Amino acid sequence: MRVARRTVFFTVTALLTFLLGLFVTRFISALQRPHVPYRLAQRVVCEATGFATTPWQVLLKFENQDLENLDEQSSRTVGEAIDAIIGKQDPNRFPRFEPRLFSKIPNTRGEVLYILVEEAPLIFIPGEAKLRIHIFDTSGNLLSGDDFSTGWRTTLTGMKIRSLPTLGKVLAVEAAYCLGGSPSLQYYAVVGKRIAPIYFARVNPKHWDMYEYEDPGIGPSFPELSVADWERALNSSNTVEVMAALVWLGRTNRDGPWQNPDAKAEAAKVQQLRSSGSVHKRLLELSQSEDWWVQAEAKAASKND
Repeated sequence: MRVARRTVFFTVTALLTFLLGLFVTRFISALQRPHVPYRLAQRVVCEATGFATTPWQVLLKFENQDLENLDEQSSRTVGEAIDAIIGKQDPNRFPRFEPRLFSKIPNTRGEVLYILVEEAPLIFIPGEAKLRIHIFDTSGNLLSGDDFSTGWRTTLTGMKIRSLPTLGKVLAVEAAYCLGGSPSLQYYAVVGKRIAPIYFARVNPKHWDMYEYEDPGIGPSFPELSVADWERALNSSNTVEVMAALVWLGRTNRDGPWQNPDAKAEAAKVQQLRSSGSVHKRLLELSQSEDWWVQAEAKAASKND
C-alpha cells in the first residue's frame, strides 16, 4: 500500500513539474518575442473560438450598433480593438474618448468609407464636449483622424448617420447649451478623406445665432488648405463641398481675442477671401439658391460679413 501511494505521489509530482516547466518555457518565449506594433494586419486569436481575427474584423462586428450602451464585455472588446487600430489614449487625458458610432458613410467622391465617432463628454463648467473622428477605407486602412470641440459649454445629446435631400448621408450631432437649454444641430460630411462641418444651427434661432456666439474652434481645422482651395470649394459643383466652404467662411470671420495661432491664421485667410469681389458675388448667388441648405448657409455666412 505504501509503495502504491509513493508511486502515485511521485507520478503526480512529476506531471505537475512537467506542466509547470512547459508553461514557464512558453511564457518566457513569449516575452522574448520581438514586439510588433499593433497594425491592422496583426492577427489576434479569439479565446472563445480559437479562430484568428484582426482588430478591424472585431470592429466590423459592431457596425451600426449603439456603442454607448453595450454590455461590459462587448464594450471592453470594442475599446481594445480601437486601441489596437489607432493607438491607446493618453492615460493622463480626462475625460476619455468613448466610442459612440461606427458605420459606413460615402464621401464627396462617392467612395464608401467607414466612420468611427468617439465622444469626450462635457464634465465641468466651464468646459466643452469633444469628438474624435477617424475615417477608414473598406479594408480598414486609416485615412484621417481629427479631434475637435463641439462648442463651449455644450453637451451632446445624440448622434447618428442621416440621409438628407441634396446632401446625402451626413453625421448628425444633436447638442444643447448646458445653461438654459437651446438645442442645436451640427451636420458633418466626409469631404475627400476628412470630416468637415457643413451645417450649424440653433433649433430656436431667436435664442442666439450659432455663428455669432459659438467658438470658431468648433469642428476640425484645415490649416493645409489655402485661400485658393477654399475659393475652389465655394465654386464647386458639389453641394457638400460648397457647404463646407460656407461654414468655414461663416464661423471664422470675426476678429476676436484668440490665443490659438491657427485660429488667427484661419481668420486672416477668411478676410483675404472675403475681400474678393468674385466671392461677394458668389455669396449673393448662393443666398438665392433653390437648394434650402445652401441658401440658409450662404445667408448665415453673409450675415457675418
